[in-house]
Amino acid sequence: MKKLLAILILCQSMCFAEIFGVDDRLEAFEEMPSVLRQNLRSSVALVPKNRLSITDNGVSILSNSLAETLRMCENSRFSNQPLLANCSGSLVGNDTVLTAAHCLPDDKQESCDEYYYVFDYEVGGDGKVKTLKKENIFECQKIIHHDFDTFFSKTGLDLALVKLKRAVSDRTPYKVNFSEISNGDEIFMIGYPLGAPKKVSHGATVKDSPFKNSFSSDLDTFSVNSGSPIFDRNTGDLIGVLVRGTGANLRSVGQCNDWSYAEESGFADGNNLLSIKEILEGIND
Repeated sequence: MKKLLAILILCQSMCFAEIFGVDDRLEAFEEMPSVLRQNLRSSVALVPKNRLSITDNGVSILSNSLAETLRMCENSRFSNQPLLANCSGSLVGNDTVLTAAHCLPDDKQESCDEYYYVFDYEVGGDGKVKTLKKENIFECQKIIHHDFDTFFSKTGLDLALVKLKRAVSDRTPYKVNFSEISNGDEIFMIGYPLGAPKKVSHGATVKDSPFKNSFSSDLDTFSVNSGSPIFDRNTGDLIGVLVRGTGANLRSVGQCNDWSYAEESGFADGNNLLSIKEILEGIND
C-alpha cells in the first residue's frame, strides 16, 4: 500500500497537463474517423487492485466518481464517471503492455503486482460505464524493461514494458512506427484522464523535440494519461507514449472544480520508441 501511495504522489506531481483550445475529447462510442476507432480496443487501463472486486459473480468497481473524489462540478464533462485507473498503457505484443516507467517505481515484483491491466474500461452508447469482464482483466508476470530518467536531465526516457501472465487473444497489438517524428505531424492519443473511462484526444500536432528521445505536443492530457499511446493521425501507427506535461489538472470554479485549460506555454511530452526498438521488434517476431 505504501508503494501504491508513492506511485500516486509521483503521478500527481509529474503528469499534469491541460486542455488546449476546445475540449474535443471523445468517448469510445462516439463517431470518429476510422483511423481513430481501429485503435480503441488495444488501449489498457492500469487499475490498482483495491479498486476492483473480482468474484465468481463478476467484476465490481469500488471507486467513487470524479465529482466525489475531486470535487468536480456536476456540469463538468465526465464528472459522474468513476476515478478507477491510475495510469494508461497499450498492447504492443500478445502478452506485453507498454506504459510510462514512473507508473511503476521499479522493476521489482512488488511493482509488478500493484495493478490489474484492464481492457474495455469505457462508456457505452447509453452513457454508462460498460460492465467489466473478467476475461479482459490481466495481471503482470514480470516487468521486462524499466527506464526512468527521474529528473529528465539526461535521456528524458520514461518507458516500461510489462509481460502479462497470459496472452491477450481477442485483440491485435499496435503496429509500431519508429520513423522520425517531426514538428507539425498530426497525432492523437487514447487514455484515461484522471482515471475516467477511455477517452480519445485528437486534433493535435507535434510542437517541439526537447530531447533526442522525446517530443512535445498540444494533446489534451491529464494525470493518469501517463503511459497513453500516441499515434500518427494519418496511419494509426503507434509512435510514442505520453510521459509528462504542464498545467494544474483542475481549476477552481466557485465551490467546485472543472478541467483546466492550457496557456500558450503549456505542453505535453511523449517519448518516441527508438530506445526500445530492439525489444519491441523481438517481441513481435
